[in-house]
Amino acid sequence: MILLQKLKNKIIKTKSEIVLLNNIFREQGFKKGINLGAGENWHKFNWIGIDKLDGNFLSEKSKLPFKENSIKYVYSSHFFEHINDECAENLFKEIKRVLRNDGLLRIVVPNFELLHKSLINDDKTLMESINFKGRPEWERHNIEFNNINFILHFFGSYTNYPEGKMSDKKPIDFFRGPPKIEREKVLDAAKNLSTLEFSKWVVSKIDKKFIKNGGHINAWTDEKFSSFLSKVGIKSNRTDYGKSLSKVLGSFDHQKDRSKISICHEGWVEKI
Repeated sequence: MILLQKLKNKIIKTKSEIVLLNNIFREQGFKKGINLGAGENWHKFNWIGIDKLDGNFLSEKSKLPFKENSIKYVYSSHFFEHINDECAENLFKEIKRVLRNDGLLRIVVPNFELLHKSLINDDKTLMESINFKGRPEWERHNIEFNNINFILHFFGSYTNYPEGKMSDKKPIDFFRGPPKIEREKVLDAAKNLSTLEFSKWVVSKIDKKFIKNGGHINAWTDEKFSSFLSKVGIKSNRTDYGKSLSKVLGSFDHQKDRSKISICHEGWVEKI
C-alpha cells in the first residue's frame, strides 16, 4: 500500500509538472521569469531562482543581472519578511527596471495582520489549522510551543548560525525560532502597537549579531506593499492565494500550501 501511494503521488507530481510546463510555454514562450528567495535547488524551465542560499545574497545594493524590460514574470513567496525595508525598496526598483511592460510581479508573505489579531484575541484557530508544531530544538532552548511563540516566530525569528554555512549535521546548540519574551510583555505590546510597530518591537528583542543569519525581520501589509510599489511606479493590488492573472504564478503558490497563513500582492508596471 505504501509503495502504491508513493507511485500515485509521483504520477500526480509528474502531471502537475507537465501542466506547469505547458502553461509556461503558452504564457511566457521563451521570456524568462525570476523567483526571488527561491531557496536551494529550485529549478523550473526558463525560470531563474535567486537566493542567498545559492550564493546570490540580496541586499540594498543588489543589481539584478538582467537587462531593462527583459523579464516576463517576477515571483516571490515568503521571502520579503526576511529582508529589511532598504533591501526591499532596492529590489522593487530593480524589479521595475527589468520587468517588461506586459510583465507581472507576484509576492506572497505571511498574513501579519491576521497573526496580530489572533494574538490580541488569544485565538488559536490559525495555529491549529496549519501543520507546524514548533521546531525540535525549541524545547532544548526553553521555548514552549504555544500560540504566543507560534505567532512570534512569524513576526521575529532568527537562527544562531549563518544559513548556508552549515553541514547537514547541525551544531548541538543550533536554534531557529523567536526571541524569548515574557508573555505579559508580548500581550501588552500587541494590544498597544500597530501590526508594523509590533513587528519592529519583536525584532528589537533579537540579538543584533544574529539578524543577518536568516529569519523573519520585517512585516508587510497591503497598505505597505502598495506604498512601496507605487513609489517606484508599480501598480498593485491584493489577490487570493493561488489565483493570479498568470496560471504559472498561481500554480507556484501551491508548491507549498501556505494558503491559511498568507496574503498575496500582484503588481505591474504603470503604462506611461
